[in-house]
Amino acid sequence: MTQPQYIDAHLHISPGAELSVDSRIKTVFLNSVSSDDFITVDNNSSPSVMPYFGIHPWRVENSSQAELRVLEQQLATSPICGIGECGLDFSKKYKPGRTHQTNVFSAQLQLAKTLNKPLSIHCVQAWGEMLNLLKRYSPLPSPFLLHSFYGSIEVLRQLLELGAYISLSELSLQNCEKTAAVIREIPFERILVETDLLAGSEDFSLKNHFKILRNNYKTIAELSPLSEEELIFGVLENGKVFTN
Repeated sequence: MTQPQYIDAHLHISPGAELSVDSRIKTVFLNSVSSDDFITVDNNSSPSVMPYFGIHPWRVENSSQAELRVLEQQLATSPICGIGECGLDFSKKYKPGRTHQTNVFSAQLQLAKTLNKPLSIHCVQAWGEMLNLLKRYSPLPSPFLLHSFYGSIEVLRQLLELGAYISLSELSLQNCEKTAAVIREIPFERILVETDLLAGSEDFSLKNHFKILRNNYKTIAELSPLSEEELIFGVLENGKVFTN
């Protein structure tokens, strides 16, 4: 019997850490949050670990044009990579900096368009502005995913029209009554699964990483019309769109 092969569509790593993954995980999308961890993400890239370099909305307060230039240089020297984690977060803690967030995210959308790079996008309480920006830069030449998606069916439908892939995490599954209806709306060819864990942290281990990832697949399958095997295969095929 062939061993299932999983994708973790969103993972982070502490600066200076080394990433090891279970043999059953075929591909990991490893995301930075700022230029502080570009080197670590780059050093951990491999045929099974696709690097994403970006500036997270939580980290834009201290970002500048110089950091965006560093990002552009990193993207230009990494032939197989994406841009991420980037996006918008207008929740109470981060809302005061939303103009700067919007500017930094817009710059990363332009880089994605210019350099033909896929995107891993964060969005919290900013769906109106997010959709406006995605429409402004549409069509993007490479695929993009909304990570840890926890939006409404109405938002989901607009994202799908723009070509988005939808990645689900534990956070996405925290309210099963809401989540089940959303999951059933995600087309088979647009769904991804992730952990959003931090490799190198005290609670991260190879065993725990796979356990959480596998449980996310299992829970999503239970809430959808797909079997777990169909979901694993579908996510594997969808992930190839980002790495080919």
